[in-house]
Amino acid sequence: MDPGKITSGVLAILLPVSALCFALRYSADQRRSEAAAATTRTSALAPLAATTPSRTGLARLRDQPLLGSREQVRAALRHQLGEICSQGNAVIRTSALLALTDRLNQTDFPELMAALLDLGIQSYGDDQRLLISVWAELDPGAALAWENANPVPGRESVVLGVWSQRDPAGALSWLEIHRSGSEANLDAMGKLLRNWSSRDARAALSWLESHPEADPKHQLLQFALSGLPGSNLDLIGEMLPRLPEDIRRYLPQILSEALVRATAAERERCLQSLPDSQRIATVSAMINAMRDAPTAGKLELLRQYPAAMDGVAAGPFYDKWVGEDATAALAELQRMPAGPQRKAAIFGAVEGLSHYGGNARLALQLINDHPDEAGEEVLARWVMCAGPNHHEFLLAIDQLPRLSTPQAREQGLRETLESWFFNDAPAAREWMKTHEVPPAVAKAMEKY
Repeated sequence: MDPGKITSGVLAILLPVSALCFALRYSADQRRSEAAAATTRTSALAPLAATTPSRTGLARLRDQPLLGSREQVRAALRHQLGEICSQGNAVIRTSALLALTDRLNQTDFPELMAALLDLGIQSYGDDQRLLISVWAELDPGAALAWENANPVPGRESVVLGVWSQRDPAGALSWLEIHRSGSEANLDAMGKLLRNWSSRDARAALSWLESHPEADPKHQLLQFALSGLPGSNLDLIGEMLPRLPEDIRRYLPQILSEALVRATAAERERCLQSLPDSQRIATVSAMINAMRDAPTAGKLELLRQYPAAMDGVAAGPFYDKWVGEDATAALAELQRMPAGPQRKAAIFGAVEGLSHYGGNARLALQLINDHPDEAGEEVLARWVMCAGPNHHEFLLAIDQLPRLSTPQAREQGLRETLESWFFNDAPAAREWMKTHEVPPAVAKAMEKY
């Protein structure tokens, strides 16, 4: 193994404290460089370079060369790994594992991994992750094949994490060759491309353009485009004429998450690079993707691109907005022209005002102001919320005659009375004494 091959990324996988990672990396690399300068290794299985006993307590391992048959090598590895992995100190154990790997050729790693499994070392533990990472530095194809044959449920590929940082094109080519229609490999290629695109968008997109056979359905292109950093989003305008028709059609949705992450200046550069129709559709998709963002930021975009409101999901938009600023939301809603968007906005605003902590009377006023657009469905939903969420039991009952079917009226009364009994049973009983109640509803209230 060539000294100094282990990158800080390998150690960073294992040690969350960055200072410790770099210190350990420096120590390991310096030790190996000094050993390489002092002597030329005559065998990949030469004895471990001298270590300081007081530092690791494992100096005796240097007297146990890995020579002999495969069975003997595996037995020696098992013994030495057992000694190393019994160490409770993570820094000492990691340093010793790195020292052990220095003695091996890339062809020895299968034996090393087999020995680790023989010992019953947890497959999801840091020791295995370190060894796979080192192997990935030397022979990523073989390491990935081993990793695929020994999967750990729920764990992202360690090898691809290392390989994609060092040689993303090589990793993609390997996955392409070995894909064989595997959805798992397609997903791995997509994640790798998205990561590569976030670091070097031109290189990632160039690889895709030069390997059209790898992406016949343009799924990988979607991954790459969705990973674009804000600083490279303006590449979209340049690429637009070369993008496949299906990608151009769904480009607003593909870009929406990346645009949400971008700064205002980066976002504007990207939008200005698009044709008018796609620019408006992209703003709409971006606003829909800003699910948890304050409404003020969405309004700023809509004031800049008012036509984008046509593509915004007005219901969720107004549901959230009335919770933040009901006065401003309802004033804006009143200015909307009649049509599907205002109908959806009314539905969303009533929903938002009917939530616990909202304003049931204001929601009812909105329904009364727009009875045709609100419709019976919105009124029925309001009735179901007015009692449980706002204790507006009498107000909810007063609206029941506006529901057109006996079933709807009975269900609304049942839901309202159940909530009323739960909150104030004496008042609910007094009301029932002076009002006619359908027999089925009266029977259901007997349990209270």
